[in-house]
Amino acid sequence: MYEAKISPNVLSLTDSALTLIVVFLVTLPAMFWSGINVDTAKAAAGAGADVSETLIVNVSRRSLYVNGKPTAFFRLKKVLYDELGGRKPGEVVIAPDGDVTLNRLVTVFDAVRRAGAEKLVLLDDMEGDGS
Repeated sequence: MYEAKISPNVLSLTDSALTLIVVFLVTLPAMFWSGINVDTAKAAAGAGADVSETLIVNVSRRSLYVNGKPTAFFRLKKVLYDELGGRKPGEVVIAPDGDVTLNRLVTVFDAVRRAGAEKLVLLDDMEGDGS
């Protein structure tokens, strides 16, 4: 005779959905924030860059060179301050070797950024042969 009507509780569903939307809107900028902006380049000097103002950092698993001079990893911060001190904040080219670890490369990125470089260029092919 009488049929039982089932109605869902929409209010709690709406509260949950709105709470999730607010959480995502608050955390969205943190997801896409990057502390280091890196330009990938095929050439060490880049297009139109003045080579005398460009600092080149070669990174491999066992060695580290700043403008062709061997540098100890623990002295990198001081060497970069000395090299970038007399220049206007400019471009730093980071040339990683094929066997360098990501942790070491990110540490070099951080040291270069803290030394005052405004533009980081990541060299992805040393020979420039495109392979």
